[in-house]
Amino acid sequence: MELPNGLIATSQGQHGAFSRAQAGEAGVTSRALAHLVRRGRIDKLSHRAFAIPGTPRTDLLAAMAAVLDAGEGAVLSTLAAPALWELPSFSFGEMETTRPRKSRGEVSLSTLHRSRYLPKHHVTVVRRIPCTSVARTLVDIAPALHPERWARLLDIVSGKHPSLLTGVHAAFEELSGRGRYFDPWIVAVLRDRPPGYMGFESGLERRVAEILKDAGEEPMERQVDLGGHEWLGRFDFRDPPPYQWVLEVQSDSFHRSKSDQQDDARRRAGLEAIGIPVREAWEQTIWRRPGEILNLVRKMRRELRAGSIGQSMRTGTGIDPIRVSFRPS
Repeated sequence: MELPNGLIATSQGQHGAFSRAQAGEAGVTSRALAHLVRRGRIDKLSHRAFAIPGTPRTDLLAAMAAVLDAGEGAVLSTLAAPALWELPSFSFGEMETTRPRKSRGEVSLSTLHRSRYLPKHHVTVVRRIPCTSVARTLVDIAPALHPERWARLLDIVSGKHPSLLTGVHAAFEELSGRGRYFDPWIVAVLRDRPPGYMGFESGLERRVAEILKDAGEEPMERQVDLGGHEWLGRFDFRDPPPYQWVLEVQSDSFHRSKSDQQDDARRRAGLEAIGIPVREAWEQTIWRRPGEILNLVRKMRRELRAGSIGQSMRTGTGIDPIRVSFRPS
């Protein structure tokens, strides 16, 4: 017996894997599956999961096979889902899956979690693999992470997608409302990051904010869209009126290429044209000489309050608002 074309097509859409149930739907009985395995026409990954011979043994195949092996309604979850979502600092290791508590059957390709609450809006498909949504994933992995790591992860993802925190709070409330216990530190981290909060996109931004906070300085606005008649871009930090200046955080790993430098120069020139001074803080200075960052902020606020920088920009004398930076030599 040959595999039906429909089952082959199904496997091609699942990274080369298919389930015993899918084979049955295509007319392949359990006896026929065993015969095909003996002949080497299919590879048996578990009692429920199979693969087409020659399929590359990738992480995605392993993830798909784990979901098929976990049975009806199962999704990739917990510490395996962040790798599928490509969240920072996560990679594939041991597979983990979640399925509704009412489902039955043992699994062999993953660590299985049974959930009494796995609604449709908590699951999705990423790279053709069923998995928990980003919001549900972030809530599920919290107990397994160090508090600081989880808080930093929330900051990074919310910095890129501010609306995501609303989903995280909603998933947390739904799960806690149905009896799931969460450590107090998880509640505290979420309390400090209400819906609408914008996290830090990088450790450098976080460090600059910490330098100001530790010194008792007023915080600066973060990730602000600026421009005159046209949008110039989103800038790392802005001191709101009465100061009104911008601090750009520059990484040594980026902003080194000619195109990056030209783009930065265009953005700075655009802000200068509408009267907003710009300064840069480079990675080495932020980490190794934080006092220089603090002195820069205090100096800018002092001079802007006195009006000396505005006079310099009008006359072309004094500090050049574009060229002054903390770029390491």
